[in-house]
Formats: sequence, structure tokens, C-alpha cells
Amino acid sequence: MTAQPIVHVAQSALVAAMLSLPRLLAFMIVVPVFASAVFPRLVRIAVAIGLSAPVAAGVFHQVWMQPLPPDAVFLTIKEVLLGLMLGAGRLTAVGHAVGRRAGRQPARRQCRH
Repeated sequence: MTAQPIVHVAQSALVAAMLSLPRLLAFMIVVPVFASAVFPRLVRIAVAIGLSAPVAAGVFHQVWMQPLPPDAVFLTIKEVLLGLMLGAGRLTAVGHAVGRRAGRQPARRQCRH
């Protein structure tokens, strides 16, 4: 009995994680909900792995027993940039919503004593 099947499964799982985690990690860096004051680094990594596990399972079945694509580095960079853009877009949308909400609030009267 050889360890070749285990090696292929582990290699495919690592490739699947490499292709599915970067977007989510970049998103979590930008969005303030996952700030380091709220979540310690290990908790953020655990949350990212938990959230990306379903994606990694789908990617795993696509990369099973296939060689690593030669442009895997560029795919990873693309995923990081997409995560940053999604996080920045989310921040922009939240900022606009808060600004609109604050603009509709009546002005407070200050009491002079």
C-alpha cells in the first residue's frame, strides 16, 4: 500500500484552499466588522476557513487529479484584488447608507445654561 492517493488528495486540497481563501481573506482585511480589535488573528483565520470551506469543496472537485495551472500565481493575485474591491465596495455602500441616514436626522438643539 502506497501513500500516493493520500498525497494527491492533500495536494488537491491545498490547491483548492489556495484558490478559494485569498478573496475572502482580502475581504476580511478591508471590512471593519472583522477588525483586529474585535477578532483576534487566529479567530479571523478560523472564520475565513469556515466560510471558504464550501467554496473549497467545489473547487476541490474541479482540480482533483489535475496538475497545478501555470498561472496559479496570477489567479491568486486576481482573487486578492477581487476581495479588496468587494470589501471596498461594501464599505462605500455602507458609508453612503450611513450618510443618507445621518442627513435625514433632525438637527439637535443645544441647551444653553
